[in-house]
Amino acid sequence: MPDIQFNCNHCNARLIATPPDGPGDSLPCPRCKRVVTIPFLSDEKKETADPNAGKLQMTGQEEEEAEGLPANFVQCPSCSSPMNTAMTICPNCTYDKTLGRKLGKGAQKTAANKNLSRELRKWGLILALIGGVQYGLLMWDRGGSVPQVWTLWSAVMVGIGILSMIVHKRIMFMIIGFTIMMVGALNIFYSGFVGPMVILGVFQMGYGVQQCLQMRKFPA
Repeated sequence: MPDIQFNCNHCNARLIATPPDGPGDSLPCPRCKRVVTIPFLSDEKKETADPNAGKLQMTGQEEEEAEGLPANFVQCPSCSSPMNTAMTICPNCTYDKTLGRKLGKGAQKTAANKNLSRELRKWGLILALIGGVQYGLLMWDRGGSVPQVWTLWSAVMVGIGILSMIVHKRIMFMIIGFTIMMVGALNIFYSGFVGPMVILGVFQMGYGVQQCLQMRKFPA
């Protein structure tokens, strides 16, 4: 029986089945670890699967492309971007593994909006937590007496964090970024460049830059 080459119906990896494995045998894909069934190449039929089936192999090209990917990640069959094996739609090009094609413009926009909403909810929650941590550090550093202006900065961060979890617009990344950078700079300046607020301020400014760059991931 000759070798059989076919694609995994889960991650689209190019696989090779060698004897004694044959059509009808079910084996785990070496890339995504999900079970696939070796297809029949003609009208031949196999009554029962081989109980001594071995394991599938990837072609040399597939093995080279799969190197370096994190665990539970595979390459998108369309754009080769890494995508989690649990995903059915590539977040980069909206290729649908179930349908075997890219989604239409309307579906692409829906998928992009879902990704945008998910990211803003995540980063909004982080921003709100940073605001709470800042207020706690101020209470500890100032012995329970927090200047009113610093209390206001903490409240602004919490408020914008909550807002970004509700309003899912690209501009929210810029609002979050500039707010957190401004608060970080003020924390460094008003702390006299000493103490834990300096460390928090540096972290906040770096986080703010990252947020501004997030906007580039979501074209208008």
